[in-house]
Amino acid sequence: MGCCFKRLIAQDAPEKRLVRLGRMLTIVFVIIGCFTAPFLTDGVFQFIQQFQGFIWPGIVAAFLGAFLLPRAPAFAGVTALLMGPILYSLFQTLTGQGLFAGVLAEPVFELNFLMQVFWCFVIIFVTMIVLTLIKPLPKPVTLPVREEMDLRTEPAVFIAGGAVILGVIAFFITFW
Repeated sequence: MGCCFKRLIAQDAPEKRLVRLGRMLTIVFVIIGCFTAPFLTDGVFQFIQQFQGFIWPGIVAAFLGAFLLPRAPAFAGVTALLMGPILYSLFQTLTGQGLFAGVLAEPVFELNFLMQVFWCFVIIFVTMIVLTLIKPLPKPVTLPVREEMDLRTEPAVFIAGGAVILGVIAFFITFW
């Protein structure tokens, strides 16, 4: 928010003003959350999870598409970002869930919201593949290589990762 405020509203705003704005907006949103929480019949956690369905399928598809489809045109990524909320809204409407509960007299089909998110992602990613096949970039996009950065993994990371894996195995053995 601070970067948007500084860039669009007050270019010469000092840090103190940005911090004060951040604190005030935090209080405002906490108050809004306190008043809206009782109206969320399925609970706050359920609402947050369902709301994320509007955001992440398109973002994850665009992000993965950038890595896995090096000839994907920019409009494939934009399409993914736009399709996410639209497609998830359609799923929510057809299943009568979330913000779109009660829009239709009866749900057309039943599908858990996590499966809705999954199918949104699949449809969006397949769309990106089709768009890439229709109009691929002339040459693959390559990421810049920064030789000055040391990208070797520290041995402590391998040790910590091994400890986590052993811990998970121990939990499985103990509690299964």
